[in-house]
Amino acid sequence: MISAFRTRCIMLRQFHKLSGLLAALLVTVLALSGAVLSAFPALDRAGAVMAPTDAISVADLAGRIADHYPSVEQIRRTPSGKVIAFHFENGAPASIVVDPVSGQAVADYAPPALERWMTNLHRSLFLDDAGRMVAGLGALAMALLVFSGLQITARHMGGWRRVLGRARGSRHRRLHVDFGRPAATGLMLSALTGIYMSLSTFGVVPDGSAQAPGFPEQVAGGPAIAVDRIEAFRDIGLSDLRELTFPYPDDPTDAYGIKTATGEGYVDQATGQMLVWQEYGLARQVHETIYRLHTGQGLWWLGLLLGLAALAVPVMSVTGMLVWASGRRGRPRIEANVPAPAADTVIL
Repeated sequence: MISAFRTRCIMLRQFHKLSGLLAALLVTVLALSGAVLSAFPALDRAGAVMAPTDAISVADLAGRIADHYPSVEQIRRTPSGKVIAFHFENGAPASIVVDPVSGQAVADYAPPALERWMTNLHRSLFLDDAGRMVAGLGALAMALLVFSGLQITARHMGGWRRVLGRARGSRHRRLHVDFGRPAATGLMLSALTGIYMSLSTFGVVPDGSAQAPGFPEQVAGGPAIAVDRIEAFRDIGLSDLRELTFPYPDDPTDAYGIKTATGEGYVDQATGQMLVWQEYGLARQVHETIYRLHTGQGLWWLGLLLGLAALAVPVMSVTGMLVWASGRRGRPRIEANVPAPAADTVIL
């Protein structure tokens, strides 16, 4: 029994050591890029103009924006609450952050170049599908490292009841444990949600996108009514809005496209009636929830906590390598040593 337990401990340490050495650079890149990205939901929240969302309907919002910007093509509401309008100005496309109460612009809008660069690095390492697969494997490696690291720490500390006690061993080992324990929950959450998102990217698990409704076969085709008079939009509050796409100008066969927190559909521009509507199923709801947990979008405080946890990864990678190197240097060097099966004499 003791021999089997000791063998399992040795195998667990070997697995943690080897997987850590092999994946150190990858998980460090993913962690640092994730830490940078974790700050953007909080910045987005800070730049949003907050409004009483229960008192403003999509019809009110769209009407106010259309009064000031008749060429508006699309209105989006980000998870942080920021309202963005896309329109044409002097024949050129423009995007602005809008005050939902007045419908007027408060600032120009452009996604930060650093955010786009970091997102591409974090999701695909600039390698398209091959990079997305490697990033998914990096998330899997992170989950395995956290799990095995906690197991090793618990056994080293004398059991799970003492896992939060004072770390023992060399300075590098103590740093490795002291940074790893408080970061473990956040790193495991990021890793597991990252694995799910990687699997959904490659269609291994459904993300609910196949539930999107098709464009309606028939529309009224009459003259368009004012957007603030459309009844279908009066039943949708600002807090539920995700995206509103306006019909193409002077095209009576086009329709409004609306996406909300619970579903999406198309609205007739002449009658104001909902032509097609599709509620989101369980797969889409699960995907939206996991996306928010992984990115912090709409949960800016969680994003900051996950970012702090991610900053522990470079420290653990460096200290882990130093512990491994120290162990290598401390091994006894025996001349003419051979593996046990080929030895004439085995000394225990």
